[in-house]
Amino acid sequence: MAAEKLDADAYGLASGVLEGRVSARHRSRLTRLTSAFEKVLLVIDDQYAIKYYTHGRDMVVLAAEILQVKGHIPS
Repeated sequence: MAAEKLDADAYGLASGVLEGRVSARHRSRLTRLTSAFEKVLLVIDDQYAIKYYTHGRDMVVLAAEILQVKGHIPS
């Protein structure tokens, strides 16, 4: 997954979760996106990019927490 596509995927996924679109595909994407953000954040040395991608990662983590609270992802 290319770094420049991560933000679009994160925003799309978070929007879908807020709109109630929850599928096995969404849950799978959460795991993959969180992992991808973590890998990207390890190699970035630009402070703006670190802040930008940290917000994206946090959004994906929050989407996962919302799904967990709603019972769509096991604890």
